Formats: sequence, structure tokens, C-alpha cells
Amino acid sequence: MKEFPMRNIEEEANLPTPKKCGRFLTAHDIHYIRARHSWTATWRDVEKVEMDGDFIVFVVDGDTVRGWNHEPSYVQALIDSGRRVKWCERYGILSFEAPGGGSSRYVGVDSVASPEECTGTRTDGFVIEGRKLLGGDGQDSRA
Repeated sequence: MKEFPMRNIEEEANLPTPKKCGRFLTAHDIHYIRARHSWTATWRDVEKVEMDGDFIVFVVDGDTVRGWNHEPSYVQALIDSGRRVKWCERYGILSFEAPGGGSSRYVGVDSVASPEECTGTRTDGFVIEGRKLLGGDGQDSRA
């Protein structure tokens, strides 16, 4: 009989639950389609990762990348967990991989801080990749 390793449930329980702001901008919630596309993209190992105030600073292939995520305390908890970290530049995602094959935690990263997008109530418009495609009035605002 083949044995399957159990993920560390206790470790998962110690991680905070990320807040969901309902925005699908680059450094906010990750839309499932974007996450799915990233599965077949190129991922590179992160050599070092740390928080610098509200910004994430990490090193990939000797290059330093500085980015922002809407929930720095959650990112800090992931860093403190000691998980292996990978970077998908194409989709702007850091993956904090769980040891033993458990669930990875994805964090969107953008070069520009946009905290105002987390405040207030969500509009009827759909927001993705930093562009509002349909405004709350239903008008196309891509122009």
C-alpha cells in the first residue's frame, strides 16, 4: 500500500486567513483564472524575501524585486512560516509552498501600491489587472 504524506495541519492553522477585499487588481485578490494560468507559466526560486514596511523585497536570479501587496501582515506571516518561495513574473504572483505537498499560498505583487482600492464597498463593475472593464453604470470604460 502506498503512503501519502500528511500536510502539517497545525502549521496551516497558525497562518492567518487572508482578507478578501473583492478586488482583482494585481496586488489584491488573485482571480481563479489568473491563478490557473500561472500553473503552466515559468516559476523561479526566490533566494531571499523580506518585508520593508508595506513593501515586499525579494531576490530572484540575483535581481532584487520590490513590490506591494494589499495585506503586508499576511505576507509577513507567510515569510515567517519559512516556506519555500517561488516567483511567477508573468502573472505577478509569489507562491509560498507548503512543506510536504500541502496547499501553497499565492500572493499577488505589484510595483505600485494601491491601498485605496481596498476601501469602501465593491462596485457592480468587474475589476481585473488594474483596469475597470465595466463601470457601476454598466458602461464600458476601457477607452
